[in-house]
Amino acid sequence: MLNLLSKIKIIDNTGGKLGIIIKRLKPKTIKAYASIGHIVSISMRKSEGKIKRKKVYEGMIVRTKKKGNMINKQKIGGHSIIWDDNGAILVKKDSTPIGTRIKGPICKSLKYKNMKIGALKI
Repeated sequence: MLNLLSKIKIIDNTGGKLGIIIKRLKPKTIKAYASIGHIVSISMRKSEGKIKRKKVYEGMIVRTKKKGNMINKQKIGGHSIIWDDNGAILVKKDSTPIGTRIKGPICKSLKYKNMKIGALKI
């Protein structure tokens, strides 16, 4: 569960390193927080390459630090997996990813929900 002004790590190879959530775009519901699979607007704080600092990009949340709901915890062989940081990948307007690779683990349910993101992980 991520609120506004939460720090988020960019985990793809676009060149962004660290960002801050400034608005939740999709889905538009009453809940004020964003979780895995939601599309948010991210202001870049640290970047290199083609992604520019102080610019606004759209990103999809792929892992969250906050535990509590079952989408954040995956049971593999009786062990639950909880991530150490918040992570997102940068996407275009039609939810296609900008980068070509994802660094680190992402939520298993997100891989099957959005096949374009599931195909990126190598």
